[in-house]
Amino acid sequence: MGDKSIKRRLETIELDNPEQIRALNDPVHERIFSILDDRGACSASELARVMKLPEEEVDGYLQGLVSIGLLDEIEKEGQFLYLQVAKFFNLKKEFLSSSEGLEVFREVLVDRFAKMASQTTQLGDEIYEQGSLGFYRFKLTEEEFKEAREKIMDVLIETSKISEKSGGGSHLYQALFFMYPVTREILDGEE
Repeated sequence: MGDKSIKRRLETIELDNPEQIRALNDPVHERIFSILDDRGACSASELARVMKLPEEEVDGYLQGLVSIGLLDEIEKEGQFLYLQVAKFFNLKKEFLSSSEGLEVFREVLVDRFAKMASQTTQLGDEIYEQGSLGFYRFKLTEEEFKEAREKIMDVLIETSKISEKSGGGSHLYQALFFMYPVTREILDGEE
């Protein structure tokens, strides 16, 4: 049934390892994280039962995630339990500075957009009741931009914490945010 008494080590972790970024985009790993979010720390056998996969296979996934620093392995009462290192994963600024980091980011981004587009089209008109779609442009100073970005994340994180404590009725939502300055090249390319 999972152990919600065990808390994650970190609220947010900054990633700079391409292997970590790819792992977060893997459908099996996404399923593992989703189950751990719902149930708390779980054993390999519990995850295997919920996922309807052989325990040896699930154990391999778990060991891989532990080895790259996305999961913690916790021994409790003679049993190994697994839990995400953090609730939120951000990319380190330096990650996008390398050609490998940029390529991995593009690869994951294209895949993530494809998944989101598929899920969105399946919702049809319900997307406007259950989600939000939009493109926005704002004129801000650099300082105002940084402040707005921090406030958005703070609101989402705090609201998520409150929802987790209140128990039932909450649903899993994904957010993919891009907040970036519009460059002259982008503006010149617009029709």
